[in-house]
Amino acid sequence: MEWSPSQIALIWSGEGYHNFHHTFPYDYRNGIKPLDWDPTKWIIWLLHTWTDQIPIIKKAKDEDILKARARVTLEKAHELYDQLYPQCEKIMPRFTKDEALHAFKDKHVLLLDSYIINVDGFASQHPGGEKLIVGYFGKDATKAFSLLNHHSSHAQSLVKERRIAKIVDLVEA
Repeated sequence: MEWSPSQIALIWSGEGYHNFHHTFPYDYRNGIKPLDWDPTKWIIWLLHTWTDQIPIIKKAKDEDILKARARVTLEKAHELYDQLYPQCEKIMPRFTKDEALHAFKDKHVLLLDSYIINVDGFASQHPGGEKLIVGYFGKDATKAFSLLNHHSSHAQSLVKERRIAKIVDLVEA
């Protein structure tokens, strides 16, 4: 069972949002929404509002909070992406360009940004037509992909999914 920050906050007196405190240690709040269960926040606010005991309270800027949320969302997205696309460059076979042309000469592949891309089964689905892809079998399609046409991030993801080898210089091989 996975617990939500709200559930943890109820049990541990507001500590369900503890990462917020570590990200913004100068902010007096743990729960930033008015109804987040954070009794410490309410006590500090009451003492600040009705007494002289706490003359100044500080809050993180909304913009900084949004940036932090975006950063966490992006980190989670990268983790998910790595799980979905495990073909890591570190374990990918490496070839010089000549070796790759020989090894994949009878395959439906093309060269794109120093990677061998397997387009078998995809060429017929290409929005620009199958002939366009077939014309690049065994050739470098980097300029066509990157300069002649603006491909969407989805298209770029499809290319990454289809990487089967890395082209390296003779020195790296």
